[in-house]
Amino acid sequence: MRRGQRWPGIYCSQSTAGSVQSALGSAGISNVPFWIAEWGIGEAQAQSNVADGSGGGYPTIGWQYQNGTYVDYDVFSVPWLTTVSGPAQLGWNWCDKCQGMFYGWNASQGVCPDGGAHGGSKSYDYSMTYGTAPSGYQGSWQWCGKCQGLFYGPQQSSSVCPAGGRHDGSGSYSYAVAHGTIPSGDQARWNWCRKCHGMFYGPNDSNSRCPAGSTHNGTGSYDYGMTHR
Repeated sequence: MRRGQRWPGIYCSQSTAGSVQSALGSAGISNVPFWIAEWGIGEAQAQSNVADGSGGGYPTIGWQYQNGTYVDYDVFSVPWLTTVSGPAQLGWNWCDKCQGMFYGWNASQGVCPDGGAHGGSKSYDYSMTYGTAPSGYQGSWQWCGKCQGLFYGPQQSSSVCPAGGRHDGSGSYSYAVAHGTIPSGDQARWNWCRKCHGMFYGPNDSNSRCPAGSTHNGTGSYDYGMTHR
């Protein structure tokens, strides 16, 4: 997603919205916003429809209630209009050895708790939003200049780095990660490890390796989403 974009959604008529949502559900796709056209219902009803449909797996973020000669008339959700993507940094990778997230575009591939450098050859190319955290994102995630991994900055003092000691975020941006309602297309189920305070891919926790010993532990973590291509 480029900087300044809103959360992309689907535009369709009210009569087809149900079938479109059913098709998305059958494909395992959720968290998709809808902009719905139903001419003749009036502005007040359109406002009510947007307010009532703001949650759930297919939130209604816009309602087109009238067509004009040159323009159409719509009501949109204010949070959807005002929340846009921030600047993003490409080059983040998943390590198939430790299951952690690390920055793969540096000359060094960092230090992996499973031994040697991180392994990103099987990874998507992930991008990380940085700067001011958009609505629905948790900020203050940081890059460790020692191991190249991603960790939660406010817990740096109790973190564990595979390169020894604590993680070092002194040269890092402040990164933001989506949680809760994951934007469509993002990869969900990334977790914070309560032991080392790093980010790892939750479904593979049994195959993970934590620098604090044994496997990562995502107990108490949000379900985070990662943008990739």
